[in-house]
Amino acid sequence: MMTATDSRILLVDDSAVLRKLTLVTLGGVGGFRFEEAADAREGLERITTERFDAIITDYYMPGMDGVEFVRQIRKRPEYALVPIVMITSEQDEYLQAEADSVGVDAFVLKPFEPAEMRRVLVDLLARKRAAAQPSMAGLVDAQVLIDALPYPAMVLDAAHSVVMGNTAFWQQTRTGLDDCGTVCSIAMHENGEPVNCPLTESLRTGCASERRVIEGDATMIVSVYPMDVTDENGGRLFLHLARPAE
Repeated sequence: MMTATDSRILLVDDSAVLRKLTLVTLGGVGGFRFEEAADAREGLERITTERFDAIITDYYMPGMDGVEFVRQIRKRPEYALVPIVMITSEQDEYLQAEADSVGVDAFVLKPFEPAEMRRVLVDLLARKRAAAQPSMAGLVDAQVLIDALPYPAMVLDAAHSVVMGNTAFWQQTRTGLDDCGTVCSIAMHENGEPVNCPLTESLRTGCASERRVIEGDATMIVSVYPMDVTDENGGRLFLHLARPAE
């Protein structure tokens, strides 16, 4: 389980001086690993390729302010439950309401004490873990569900990696978890772009998606259903079924 001692925190602020000052201030906040992004666009690039356990962002930034930055973050299923703290030097009720509306979890005024920021981060990370626990328990029910199916079925995350599969699935693939995730991604993508991928469609729409796929002499109906279950990082999971076409 993720603890405060190994949590990666992304700090996003367009001012290099303020980033350094903030990191120096947070130097006394033991147990966290802080990394930097120079603006919102760099922050979005980093969360696309890396996984962070919490994000601290300034509000006033050129090009894209903190509110729009958070709005873009929350569009990514894997960051649905990741704690986000907004820092600003102004105590503005309208700004706080706007930040709340896009999914900011805490609002901290500058300058702040290291102990205050640590308390906020520890509290938010604890709440994130607590929120994920019922969903993780739901994975047990998901395993029971797919084990009862006679055709291949699996649970995927948003990155197309396999979280679990039933007996029919493992007999068909005869590979490990990482390989299955790769197979899933390659099977319905060309040069990294989605071609006939129902998971990509479900991620885009938030709804179930279905595709007819020809594998050798067999025609399969591949269906993907968004689940009310998340992984330990808060990312949404999807039920993936592959049944013979009638």
